[in-house]
Amino acid sequence: MRTVFDLAKKREKVKWLEREIQNPDIWKDKERAIKVTQELTQLQQEIVQFDKLKEELSYLKKEEEIDKFEKKLKEEELKVFLSGKYDKCNAILSIFAGAGGQDAQDWATMLLRMYERYAAVKGFRTKILHQSFGEGGGPEGRVGTKSVTLEIKGNYAFGF
Repeated sequence: MRTVFDLAKKREKVKWLEREIQNPDIWKDKERAIKVTQELTQLQQEIVQFDKLKEELSYLKKEEEIDKFEKKLKEEELKVFLSGKYDKCNAILSIFAGAGGQDAQDWATMLLRMYERYAAVKGFRTKILHQSFGEGGGPEGRVGTKSVTLEIKGNYAFGF
């Protein structure tokens, strides 16, 4: 029931944003106009997704289709709960090895790989902005990560 209520609120917000864009004064403030149009586009996409899910629900016939539909519905429902101020934005992730020497540096490298793979599964794009490596050498010749800053781009990257 909450999803239906949130969807109705989103439809009202779309109407308000559409009226806002039609106001000629908005185009005087370019930054505000860009923010409003981006928010409008994103809300319209969310509404279209829910409408598609609603349509798919009426065509369900097999249990396999029900499972697929349920998965899609849960993904969209999760987006409803990710409605914080920054949840829809891109993210910057920093990992620091801290104290612990080579083991901490190796762990930081593993975390970096885990986050990169998670982002790839979610369909986000990643880019390493800065990476500081540890000392090489030792019997294994390992080189860990002292610190790394990762940019993650995509819808809801910050929220996830």
